[in-house]
Amino acid sequence: MGATQPGSRLRIQLTINHRSGSFPSRAIEGVVFGVPVPVASLPDVVQGKLWAATDTSRRSSKRAKDEADLVRICESHPQVLSLIPPGTFARIDELRGR
Repeated sequence: MGATQPGSRLRIQLTINHRSGSFPSRAIEGVVFGVPVPVASLPDVVQGKLWAATDTSRRSSKRAKDEADLVRICESHPQVLSLIPPGTFARIDELRGR
């Protein structure tokens, strides 16, 4: 479910998933459009993307986007490579070999 306000650049997407119930307890402070807000920690973002990218009940195009997001995250933050099981995504395995 999403939320928007006419004329605002802010788009909020809410996902209710029992698996991510512990994420808020590990949230860190971020700044969105100049406003301090709690945001998911990097390991939690990776875990959420991993769940989404491997969920075969989701559309293939959505899973491909989540996989691409994971690749971008791993390129910028190689320390999270260890959070993704080897053999899950070929493009991420390529990053491990560098």
